[in-house]
Amino acid sequence: MIVPNPESDGRRNLASAPRVQRYLGVSRSTLMRYIADRRIEAIKMDGGWRFRWEDVDRFVQRRTQKVL
Repeated sequence: MIVPNPESDGRRNLASAPRVQRYLGVSRSTLMRYIADRRIEAIKMDGGWRFRWEDVDRFVQRRTQKVL
């Protein structure tokens, strides 16, 4: 899977919640539920959630395996 360009704030491998929402095509509440249910790993940083792209990729892989 091709990883989108990282955030431009210098945190090379981290993405913000809005960026991950757009990438996954889910609403904010759905993404927050994924975090609460520990279905996707997230880091609380600078007053918001940040995601490592490798964790997002792993989440997508698990999700697509369930579909197959």
